[in-house]
This record gives sequence, C-alpha cells and structure tokens, in this order.
Amino acid sequence: MRSFDLLIMDGKTSETCTASYSYKEIVKCCILLVILCEYIQEIYIFVIISVGVAFSSSCTPCRAGTYSQGGARSCLECPENHFSERESHYCTPCNNITEFSPRASPTCLTRRLCTHNDYYETRTPCDPNNQVTYVISVF
Repeated sequence: MRSFDLLIMDGKTSETCTASYSYKEIVKCCILLVILCEYIQEIYIFVIISVGVAFSSSCTPCRAGTYSQGGARSCLECPENHFSERESHYCTPCNNITEFSPRASPTCLTRRLCTHNDYYETRTPCDPNNQVTYVISVF
C-alpha cells in the first residue's frame, strides 16, 4: 500500500496522520489534523514520506526527445542533432546540411542561411609577395 504521513508542528505539539494517495484519504487526513490542532492558524507540510510503490503492469512511455532501448528502466535524452517521437526506441539523426536540433529535441529545426549579420570579414596587410589574406569569422 502506498501511503504518506502528514506532520503538523507548532513548536508545542505535533500531530501525524497517515493516508493513502487517494484524494479522499488526503482530505480526511488534513481535516483530522486541523481538528486536532484547531488553534493553529497556518499549516505547513514539511515532509511527505512515500512508502511502497504503485503497481504497474506496463512501462511509462518515453516523452518525445528521449528514447529507451528494450526494457531499460529510464529514458535517455537524444544527443544534439538527433530527435525522437514519443515512445521511441532510438533517436533519428537530423539532416546535417539543412537541419539541426538541441539535445533532447522532439523535432529537427531548419537551418537558416547566413546573412551579413552572422559573420564579418577582415583582411591581412600585404605580405612580402604582395598578397592579401581574407579572413571570414562567424559571430
């Protein structure tokens, strides 16, 4: 059984209530604690201790941008320039010429063409052979 404990402390007294994770049980527990400590104006939940694990007959599917290889316990993020759809077992590479993606991406994005605002050009002074070198730098 999954359960949690609510603990109310005001420096003088403390009260604890254990409930399952159902909404009805949580409400009952909170009402009980308020009745027991009715002089307390504010209630803070400091600790929720979970005991037990919910029964599950199936795995939770991986979200888009992640993948899980056959029976793995956790989902892994797709690397940069790869993507995956929900429930994937692998990541698909983007077209490196026309697309890119950040890590853990659900899709590839179209690469923009460079504009004059994306780079600048410099040139070196003439060398002994009277030649100039042009250098193009990317911001």
